[in-house]
Amino acid sequence: MGSHLLLALVIAMIGSTKAVAAGPATARYTRVDRLMADMQHVTTKVEESAFLRLVVGGDDGIFHVCIVADAPIRTVRMRGHYSDSTLTIAHGKFTYYHSNGRTESYGMFVKGTKSGPWTRWNVTGEQMTTKHYIGLAGDVLNDHLGLTSTARTLPLRTRHQVSAMTF
Repeated sequence: MGSHLLLALVIAMIGSTKAVAAGPATARYTRVDRLMADMQHVTTKVEESAFLRLVVGGDDGIFHVCIVADAPIRTVRMRGHYSDSTLTIAHGKFTYYHSNGRTESYGMFVKGTKSGPWTRWNVTGEQMTTKHYIGLAGDVLNDHLGLTSTARTLPLRTRHQVSAMTF
């Protein structure tokens, strides 16, 4: 991939030429990965590559990520931020795009969990339902909603009771 494409991706990802003018992208942590169609698994095979992922480490310790289609027309499909270099903890603004370039959804992640309002649009650009997330994940969310309970346990049997049951 040419350096001009890398610079264009950095500008598109960061969203302002001011951030790029502060220093060249190569002065910070930068990598480009080839991704498979699921947008998550990395591949080294060009024929398996459906997307390119550009990762730029910010001075603030946040990793800025931009995913583009690996096709003749490289449309942006996702922009977001992670708090770790392995890109497992989403943290900050995220925008997802339809294949035609229109915004699909926009919202915030806080420590890997959707938080606050997430607005969605269909492929023609019409706004759909906005969902509100309270920022709780998994078991914590279930506890918050009262969807979990503790199972009753039987009292421990004494040794005498146990031996009386043996044959």
